[in-house]
Amino acid sequence: MAKAFSSICREALLRAGNRAIAVDASKVSVLDSPTEFYETLIGQIERSRRRVTLASLYLGTGEKEQRLVRALDTRMAALPELRATVLLDHNRGLRRGRGGEPSSADMFAPLKREHGAAADVCFYLMPQLRDSLTFIPSKWRRGLMEGQAVQHLKAYVFDDTVVMSGANLSDDYFTNRQDRYVVFEDAPELAEHYHSLVRSLVPFSHELSLDALDAPKESEVRRRPVAPPRVSDTVAETSALESCLRRSDARHEASSAAAVVRAADDPRTALVFPTVQQPSLLLRNDEAVTAALLRVASETTSDAPAAAHVDISSGYLNLHSGYSDLLVNGQSAVRILTASPRANGFYGARGIAGALPLAYSLIEQQFMKKCARAARYGGESGVRLYEYTRPQWTFHGKGLWLSSTSSGSTSGSGGAEEEEEEEEEVDQADQAKAEAEAVGDCLPFCTVVGSPNLGRRSVDRDLESAVVLLTRHPGLQHALAEERRRLFEVHTETIDDAVFERPDRKIGPQILGWANGNWIRVAMPILQPYF
Repeated sequence: MAKAFSSICREALLRAGNRAIAVDASKVSVLDSPTEFYETLIGQIERSRRRVTLASLYLGTGEKEQRLVRALDTRMAALPELRATVLLDHNRGLRRGRGGEPSSADMFAPLKREHGAAADVCFYLMPQLRDSLTFIPSKWRRGLMEGQAVQHLKAYVFDDTVVMSGANLSDDYFTNRQDRYVVFEDAPELAEHYHSLVRSLVPFSHELSLDALDAPKESEVRRRPVAPPRVSDTVAETSALESCLRRSDARHEASSAAAVVRAADDPRTALVFPTVQQPSLLLRNDEAVTAALLRVASETTSDAPAAAHVDISSGYLNLHSGYSDLLVNGQSAVRILTASPRANGFYGARGIAGALPLAYSLIEQQFMKKCARAARYGGESGVRLYEYTRPQWTFHGKGLWLSSTSSGSTSGSGGAEEEEEEEEEVDQADQAKAEAEAVGDCLPFCTVVGSPNLGRRSVDRDLESAVVLLTRHPGLQHALAEERRRLFEVHTETIDDAVFERPDRKIGPQILGWANGNWIRVAMPILQPYF
């Protein structure tokens, strides 16, 4: 059954026009923790020889972040041919702390001074924010613009290795903020794709400027040490992004076709479909792909007579209505994991940001009621909600897993027939195919990992990208199943009505009070599209 679902998903992705990239499934690994993510980044930098490409919302300013920049500086000094490209969000990357703490731009300044043109450090400003809110003083304008839209890509390329994650380059993401991390080693086509995607945005970004860095310390240009974009044509910008995404020429068409054939014949080959979402340029590919996958998983057809099991993770649960409707009205067994208020990244924040944990709790409760009205909440075949709750940790994991709910053989079963087969000489491809058929249907055949939260903001505001991974390789499927188990079954709580009756989940009755005032409920219809 999993094979049928996998084939249907593959066809849906190809119909969306996405490139299919073949990767060696044995060289795809799933990382467990923020610490492992950080050490992987450092190790990959120290082994890179041609390129390091980092796309993130921002770079933090602590010791771990300084070590990362030093590692890149040291490697570039040892290998003059090594080139670095960094893409951060314009407003978040140039923002300094209230006490004058350095910005991401300040952190990368020594690298730019030392290596000049070999290190491109760029700050992408979303198109809808260009020439926006110019009447507001800059110290307030930047925060307001961050609330409207950001560059949210999280992709890290080291020669031919790609690390896909939802994690930023900051101390908490390296220490105690749980996310997801998938590493694709020896994947030249995927690495070239993400390197090209980031490079395609460089001409439309503000670049860290040596001239500005050398200006007087208190000058305005030093506080904003970037040069204006070389190109400001949004038509050209749209074309550049689409050319990276689509099977736009004969070479990509042939490569995609060959990848599909290889994956069909050999379970050792997995298929990867990169997505892009740039709503301000009317490029909504990730939305189309995610909806297509949820539609396939939710519907019963003659090809797939049993619905798939859907597992969704979102640190900030505010599902886009299209996704929500598919889950509520579909036939899938659905589990959704999100952060508890105390595991929300905004817990304890000052000002209006401190209200976000309870705002997300309210959205979660509303979604649960929507499921209950459709008689879909609870039970093994319905929709179930879980919250990540772990002392001193926050939760930022995002993505989805698809697996078949129909019963089938379990891994390890095979009996006498399998023993007889082992005595025969078979090539590696046939052996891999036999192992794939022995894997139980409960293991994931598809996962999506990257920056999108599956929320309204991810769909309608931010620049996002993810990869859809289809696999029949038993080892990789088991790794994805173990990742899913760790996230859903450790440090989690099942959610029911009683949870929302707890005193710490109550809003109001007072109107004022940033963290729990009744203004949250009143303002929600206005603010929710920005979540």
